[in-house]
Amino acid sequence: MARIISVSDTFDAITSDRPYRKGLPSEIALQELRRHAGTQFDPKVVDTFIAAFEDGEIEPILHRNRPPAAAPATAPSTEKDPS
Repeated sequence: MARIISVSDTFDAITSDRPYRKGLPSEIALQELRRHAGTQFDPKVVDTFIAAFEDGEIEPILHRNRPPAAAPATAPSTEKDPS
């Protein structure tokens, strides 16, 4: 279980916005997982995660768990009240 969480948490950390930086594209996160498979991550878990991502099973989960973007603020009206 910890091996699976390690891979998914790393993917989430790389692709999520942080107060100090914007999230990176999924492709960069997958490259990092591949680069560290066999050293930092279980290669079978990485392969399974990437296969699930490529089959479209990961991306919908990412968007479902992210809060919606805030609506842009509108400037107050400068028109005078006609009354």
